[in-house]
Amino acid sequence: MCLFLNATISNKEFRNIVIAISNFSQSRRTSSESNTKKKIIEPLLDILGWDTSSSEVELEYPIIMASGTSEVDYALMLENKPIVFVEAKAFETALTPKHALQAISYGKVEDVQWVVLTNGKTLKVFDTKQGKTEKNCLVIEIDLTKLPMQAEDLDLISRSSILSGSIEDAVKRLAATKKAMQNLKQKRQQIAEEFRKILLKITGREVKSRIENLSNQLAAQAIQLFEKQSETFTRERPERGIQQVTRKQLVTKPSGKVVICPSRIAGVEFLKKYNAWGFVTMREEDVPYFALYVGRPESSILYFGEIESVTKPLKSKEDLVKIQETDIETFEPGKRVIHLKPGTLVKLADPIPLKNKRFVPKARLYTTLEKFTQANRIEDLRVKVTLEHHLERIKNPKIKRIATELRDAILKISNDISERTTKSHVIFRTSVNFARIYTQPRGFWLSVKIPKAEFGIPELDVRLLKNPRWTYIRVDEKADLNLLVKAARLAYQRTL
Repeated sequence: MCLFLNATISNKEFRNIVIAISNFSQSRRTSSESNTKKKIIEPLLDILGWDTSSSEVELEYPIIMASGTSEVDYALMLENKPIVFVEAKAFETALTPKHALQAISYGKVEDVQWVVLTNGKTLKVFDTKQGKTEKNCLVIEIDLTKLPMQAEDLDLISRSSILSGSIEDAVKRLAATKKAMQNLKQKRQQIAEEFRKILLKITGREVKSRIENLSNQLAAQAIQLFEKQSETFTRERPERGIQQVTRKQLVTKPSGKVVICPSRIAGVEFLKKYNAWGFVTMREEDVPYFALYVGRPESSILYFGEIESVTKPLKSKEDLVKIQETDIETFEPGKRVIHLKPGTLVKLADPIPLKNKRFVPKARLYTTLEKFTQANRIEDLRVKVTLEHHLERIKNPKIKRIATELRDAILKISNDISERTTKSHVIFRTSVNFARIYTQPRGFWLSVKIPKAEFGIPELDVRLLKNPRWTYIRVDEKADLNLLVKAARLAYQRTL
């Protein structure tokens, strides 16, 4: 059987497996199951995307049978649930129907549909939902010594194939092929009769005796040809139309910011369905690139695209265009939709992994394309926030000058005032925070730690927000710099 191979797996990796098999076959350890697993089976699982050193591969997974507790050699896990069982035998052990039934029974007991049986030379994949016998459940048998010639077959049990569910589509087509094969064999005489009618109509009845024999031969050959072709079946790529690229291929694009949005794995379907992402509260402007972080079990940044447009804040569901009612559960008024340029959505062949759970993206994360292409892990993407970063957000030169002069004036109030920049604010503090500047493209806010009722500067544009201990001052071109400094000085004096 021939399948499309996962693009991230190279022929060189499979050739290395063949070399390992050849070397191992000439060793004196072929009777050892543990050595077979260490030298062949575990490296094979690794190149298929299953990290045998992580928690997604459990060793000696316990199976509670009627006769007692048994163990399957490997349980391949997704979201803490076994999704594939792998039963290993020693290299020199021939795989028998008894071994197959044992592996299939493990899957049935634990409701695991996909089971693999291998001795490092031969690998069999079973679908435990198809019956009780080896013949009924067998999906594919692979000769591992013929890699990479048969490499595409192995994609059936790769992590990406299992994760996308494309293995199920392939098996459905295989089941349909088997059924068609049975029907052809049962109706061989009917097929021969149809051939006879057609040939007699063309040649005439004078050669009837020869046509009878030829019709039977043609029917047999047609069935044999169908059976031979059925040994190779294809399946569509799990993400047809979405090209796989490496991040190195993105370096030729113009520099710019990348907005990274977090998603559960279920959200990927929305992205592919609409070539868009929603629903977000996004204030950054002129961001040319989009990326999607996919949570467990992927836990990595998997997709990248170029932004075509970002909608204005949407007032109601009626403002949505081309998004179906069933896909707007997370919509809230004020949120936006990011639309990608057609044909620019790609899947990363070298996704950016999460190495430290403390850095799980829980909200939008902004980075640069340069950092994005070079990062070894998600932690590397974080841009160090500086004062200049905040000031650059203000597009009006006059307001930017007010912000700069205000910041300098606050620091001159006292020598014990320090400054700290965070992702969202420039913060001024002594032993506690007493003032903050928050910049936006059209202006900035000065917030001071004074309750509004005690503020006492009516000339400033004061707003009441969530925290009653702070007063928020909207700053525009008309704002009086001296009054802003006065507000900050009052807040500082309250810290003394």
